[in-house]
Amino acid sequence: MKGFIIVVFVLLFAVSCASVQTAKMPTEDLQETVKAYWEVRKAKDLNSSWNFERRSLIKEPDRRAIFKSAYLQKETAFVVKDFEILEMGKEGSHPKGFTPVRIKVYTYYPANLPVKMPSRERVIELDDLWERIDGRWYRVHVTVIGEFY
Repeated sequence: MKGFIIVVFVLLFAVSCASVQTAKMPTEDLQETVKAYWEVRKAKDLNSSWNFERRSLIKEPDRRAIFKSAYLQKETAFVVKDFEILEMGKEGSHPKGFTPVRIKVYTYYPANLPVKMPSRERVIELDDLWERIDGRWYRVHVTVIGEFY
């Protein structure tokens, strides 16, 4: 009986390990990376989407932790229902040398706003900026005052 329980435990462990997905990471192909980023955003997997952010490469652990915490807090409110890649810009064509990618994002109005918002979904077109670092593509965060991280 004891042997049977051990066999069952080992089988359950093996099955659970086989079903664990590996974290999505940036690739050498921009379109593939952009699609993977927005797919993990759609799946609400912010820990995986953080791996696509240029800020995730910051060397100083304390500073990187502050950026990650801010990212997780801010992006939790931005729920991605679906997305479309509209246009892949020319590599390095942004004035700062980044590569723009035009995206259409289907989302919802935030639920915690002090004013009543429409119940329908919201469609946003935005220009994502991406940078190739060590052969892989990372999303560039632009602050409201125009800083790039």
